[in-house]
Amino acid sequence: MHDHAVLLNLQKALRSEAPLSAPDLPRQRTGKSGKGRRSSAAGRPTLVELIRHHLAASSTPCSASEVTTALSEQHRDRHIQTTVVRTSLENLVARGEAHRTKQGSSVFYTPAAPAR
Repeated sequence: MHDHAVLLNLQKALRSEAPLSAPDLPRQRTGKSGKGRRSSAAGRPTLVELIRHHLAASSTPCSASEVTTALSEQHRDRHIQTTVVRTSLENLVARGEAHRTKQGSSVFYTPAAPAR
């Protein structure tokens, strides 16, 4: 029952993007340092938030490389790697927050339609 409650709380936190509050929940996030998910330590938006915003603002599907280039130009104080952007985009796809389409060997991403 405890494991079930933990999983439900994690699922709820992922949907709302709220930081996990129960003391034992951060331990369930394997490999994470326990940082809040809403913003980085300096109060700046996270890379995932920047990616989400970029996808929403774009009128055409974007590749990971295009997202990386655009964000690197907009945020010169941050070192943004294409591999990290690609992984973040795939995580958004896995959570249903973005869609992936293939055109030949290229992969493009678009934001998911907002829930109504």
